[in-house]
Amino acid sequence: MNHHRTGIQLYFQEQDCSFLDFARLRRLIFSTKRYFDFDFIIIGSSLGFNNNLELFKNIIEMCSVLDVKTYLWFPVLSDVLDYSTKSKDLNINFDGSTGAGNSIIWKNNDFSEEEFRFMCPNSGSTEAVFGIYKKYMENFDFKGIFLDKIRYPSPSNGIEAVFSCFCKRCSEKFNSAYGYDIQKIKSKIKDFFNNIHKIEMGKFKSFAEMLYYLELVDFIKFRENNILELIKRFSRHAQSKNLELGLDLFTFTLSDFVAQNYQKLERFCDWIKPMVYCRTFAPAGIPLELYTFAHSLISKGADEQGVLKMLFNMIETDRFEKMDDIRQNGINESFIKIEMRRIQMSFQTE
Repeated sequence: MNHHRTGIQLYFQEQDCSFLDFARLRRLIFSTKRYFDFDFIIIGSSLGFNNNLELFKNIIEMCSVLDVKTYLWFPVLSDVLDYSTKSKDLNINFDGSTGAGNSIIWKNNDFSEEEFRFMCPNSGSTEAVFGIYKKYMENFDFKGIFLDKIRYPSPSNGIEAVFSCFCKRCSEKFNSAYGYDIQKIKSKIKDFFNNIHKIEMGKFKSFAEMLYYLELVDFIKFRENNILELIKRFSRHAQSKNLELGLDLFTFTLSDFVAQNYQKLERFCDWIKPMVYCRTFAPAGIPLELYTFAHSLISKGADEQGVLKMLFNMIETDRFEKMDDIRQNGINESFIKIEMRRIQMSFQTE
């Protein structure tokens, strides 16, 4: 993955498909191609593609004429195309809550068609998701796949959801792999929150460092391997169809939250798009994820200045004086350069 690729993304919501003028869309894409020579288009739809077969097949055919590759946007563990997530699919958090944690503060006001409800990667329903994935490959002439939301919940889902999953499948799998009861992991997490007021949060430089301090190394590996196993399966099927595979990953510095290990995952894809969203106050946006993470720790008793120091240690660009600074100002764009350097260094140390 040493060469650069340039692409754009088309995302259709329900109302878009109902009044879309294809001729106008065609002119827009041709004009964009003329002034911005992109290599591929990622095509996604909140309702899936089956209700608009002709539209999406026409887009794919048009891109072929332009010598532009088309990628299918396929979310895996949340907001899955043509699949309604069930309560039994959702992750179980360390405190027994299901899905979003009790400390969630973000409300889905602007993303009405995206719920960000994550199913456990060990859920039996991933079989149904994989079946949908294969069907899309058979029915459309895409040249590649772009996997999204193939992760654990993030702080925007509530801090409790970051410490998941403890469902029956995960418990049995963990116990078998590591030779002891996952309840010991749960007890360490509970002890952390019960004693959080005693911990110097400003000494941590990353979420992973905090987990190591809590002696949760096996939990880190377990979660990362669950995501890795899932991506391997989707990757192998794409390779069998001679399709390229791209991954939409959490920004590198925050990827520990969601168990996406760049070093492990890059071996099973053709390219990665890191979500370095410096001003976005929405899920995967750095400001929202940092704000909700910090807010949750402080509300449970952590020292505010210590938490803000930890955030500075993580991003190195912004020194927040108070919590509202994150919400109002976002993250300085110079962080993008820092993040790209961190990613490159992580690959060099393999």
